[in-house]
Amino acid sequence: MQELRFKIKLNFKDYLNFQFAGIKQRFLPITVFLIFIIVIAVVPVLISDVRYDYTSLLMIGLYITVIPAIVLVSTYYNARNVFQNDKILQKEQEFIFSSNGIQIQDASSDVMILWNEVYKTQDTRNNVLIYTSPSKSIILPKRYLNEHEKEVLHAAFKANVTPGTKTFFLKKPRIIIYSIYLIIAIYLVFKTGVFGLSKTPLEIGYAKEQAGDYEGAILEYDKAINAKNGDKKLYNQRGHAKGMLKDYQGAQADCSIAIKLDPNYGPAYYNRASAKYFLNDNEGACEDFYKAQSLGVKEATKAIAQTCN
Repeated sequence: MQELRFKIKLNFKDYLNFQFAGIKQRFLPITVFLIFIIVIAVVPVLISDVRYDYTSLLMIGLYITVIPAIVLVSTYYNARNVFQNDKILQKEQEFIFSSNGIQIQDASSDVMILWNEVYKTQDTRNNVLIYTSPSKSIILPKRYLNEHEKEVLHAAFKANVTPGTKTFFLKKPRIIIYSIYLIIAIYLVFKTGVFGLSKTPLEIGYAKEQAGDYEGAILEYDKAINAKNGDKKLYNQRGHAKGMLKDYQGAQADCSIAIKLDPNYGPAYYNRASAKYFLNDNEGACEDFYKAQSLGVKEATKAIAQTCN
């Protein structure tokens, strides 16, 4: 091959670009994986009729932006500290590329790296990186090369360098980082119910009640009860919504089911008492109000004062 000679002196920007290239190589696969998880989890929710908890959406955004930002900032300051304190990195060196390999000379050393000792090469936006091991690289800034020299080097690498065995998942620090990302992603998807974006039917129904849409709330509770029978809160809230629509018989029936599911559930006694009161069953209403009071329902005290004395 044509012999090439370059006298170079690294600056901080060269070294920082090298570090950022390493981050890209290490974190790009896991970032793509996380985006894939988010798309799979979020898109079905976005195209459905389910309401969204935008606070949870904000937390997801922070999760996928803050962690990479922390990595970039810490990399910058670590690279600055290393470069400022490593005098060898700041030395002027001469690189000689020949058919035998790469000779590196400076004022105090002369090192020959044979082509079969090169682990791999990497062409980044700003540097040509020549690895002698999976974690050790020679940095050749592209600002020292013209287009012809880049082509000669590329041909030399292609002819003489056999890529080493990939060790992407073999480094313990990377395994720890990827495992943390993966555990958090899986937790968000499977534990919180699609990243916590969708509200539960109970929450949706309660929000409709707060807005005065009691019929809509009942529909939400109906769907949830049909899908998951045996939830005392759903029966109690549906009973409350029916009471607000003056369906006192239905309200009493739902609250009775809630009490049967949990005999110590105070809110169900309170709501059933209200239904009984409007059904002119004052004795039954007071009995339930007193029970609700004994179970810690504060509103029951006022109701007893107004109804049972």
